[in-house]
Amino acid sequence: MTSLRYGGPLGGFTDRSKKPITVRSVTGLSTFSAFIYKCVLNVDWDGAPNAYGLDRPGMPDQTGLDPWESRQHGGGLGNARTGADWGKEWCAVYNVTREEAIRILRLNGLIPPKPAGKRPDVLSPASHDILKKFWDNRTSTVYGHSLEDLAGNGKFPVVQIPEMPTMIKKGYYVSTTGWKDVSKEGWDPHRYLDASAIPYSVVPALSGVSMGDYGLVIRNKTGASTPYACGDSSGAKHGSYRLGECSGAVYIAMGLENEGDFSFIVFPNSRSGAALTATGAAAHAVRTQLNKLSADDADDLANHLASDPMARFYIRTAMTKWGAPQQVIPKIDAISAA
Repeated sequence: MTSLRYGGPLGGFTDRSKKPITVRSVTGLSTFSAFIYKCVLNVDWDGAPNAYGLDRPGMPDQTGLDPWESRQHGGGLGNARTGADWGKEWCAVYNVTREEAIRILRLNGLIPPKPAGKRPDVLSPASHDILKKFWDNRTSTVYGHSLEDLAGNGKFPVVQIPEMPTMIKKGYYVSTTGWKDVSKEGWDPHRYLDASAIPYSVVPALSGVSMGDYGLVIRNKTGASTPYACGDSSGAKHGSYRLGECSGAVYIAMGLENEGDFSFIVFPNSRSGAALTATGAAAHAVRTQLNKLSADDADDLANHLASDPMARFYIRTAMTKWGAPQQVIPKIDAISAA
């Protein structure tokens, strides 16, 4: 007998194509608490060191780029803007003013210190060249838009250049995520979650769910599964109502598939304080939560996530893999088969 209780459908949630998604809360007697829903995936490469970039003619280090978020991969640089809207600010590319770009280069010993006293701060030709490589202040691009953050604020993307000790992928912009390693500076790509390596989702607008909480995603068709962290915001200040937006690492774990039903189990208030980059942190958090279930509870949860028997089997098997009790197979009498 199950101890789980299911709340009524929560309104306002959609998938990437704006199709309504049914979300329900689940609670149990042993402090178990979760939200469940099914949807397709919307693959997000924010935070990957080669997520965003834009070729610059005349700069060999910044040509021939193949960013994950590009037209040839079905995306584009505009995805780094809030709401994928070129009229809004950057939300996934680190950007600064000219003065801040110069300060960063000076901190890293790439431009001489500012002259003492009242002498004018005039950059040498060599300093101008390094600034031009590092700070992409183009106002005209193949996208038909300026790279300025918001019109008139003077902030433009910074580029990973070989001269910077923080560089991971030469020529690409520094892509950001909502979660940050605050021990590292904003221009350092190591500060953010690498979408190609860390399974994460955008924080959903669900009560008690915030940055650093954890969940489990399962592909209903095959049972492929991975624990993940709520690690990005994509510009949504209070959680997103567009569900299924996950990092490329989730997409990879799902067998490079993003269509069909994917079951999500999200655990509110499950954050542990561990860095989201910590190996095994998401798996440990998910195991802790699913271990609270009885076998009947786990069966019931799988039944609520899928009506197809094969999909229920895959979901239930994945849940066992990540901490739920083994499924109890009814005994069959050898003579009566009952």
